[in-house]
Amino acid sequence: MGDIDLHLYLSTNRDQSGVLVVRERASMRELARLHALGRGSRGVGDTQMQVNGNTPVGTYRVKRLKSTAGWSTTSYGPNGALELEPVAGLAKDAEQLVGRSGLLIHGGSRGAPGYWRGQGQLRATQGCVRLSDADMQRLTTLLGEAQEDLARAQSTAIEVTLTVAEFPASIAAPPL
Repeated sequence: MGDIDLHLYLSTNRDQSGVLVVRERASMRELARLHALGRGSRGVGDTQMQVNGNTPVGTYRVKRLKSTAGWSTTSYGPNGALELEPVAGLAKDAEQLVGRSGLLIHGGSRGAPGYWRGQGQLRATQGCVRLSDADMQRLTTLLGEAQEDLARAQSTAIEVTLTVAEFPASIAAPPL
């Protein structure tokens, strides 16, 4: 396994969950399909340049997997967080024009009774990409396996990119 591409398909109605597709770059083989939310929180903490602080579309480079030890497991989960660097599209515009940075892909607890999206649904963030804790663990495991494969081939790092795209309707299965 080599470099990895992540493709996040979101509805223009960001109240709905989207799909994060994980692919091996060379073969385009799909490794996983994970439910994701690219929706900012309501109220305090909303970030600029997108309605409700939603994750900007565009291209990101995954800089590294950060440990979430010592962070709130309710907000970030126990499985680490992928730190994103904007490369192109509204992602880069938001960074350059309003200083929006610090986006992550991370886990965290699901909504409790009374949560506006419904109990058991992925909770909104401040513009990051939220996965369930189980899906975040699966993603970090896949990235670790790719890294181990390259280490055996005497390479030191994998390249991981994220492309975020919006579609006008809810996405049960993303277009391939």
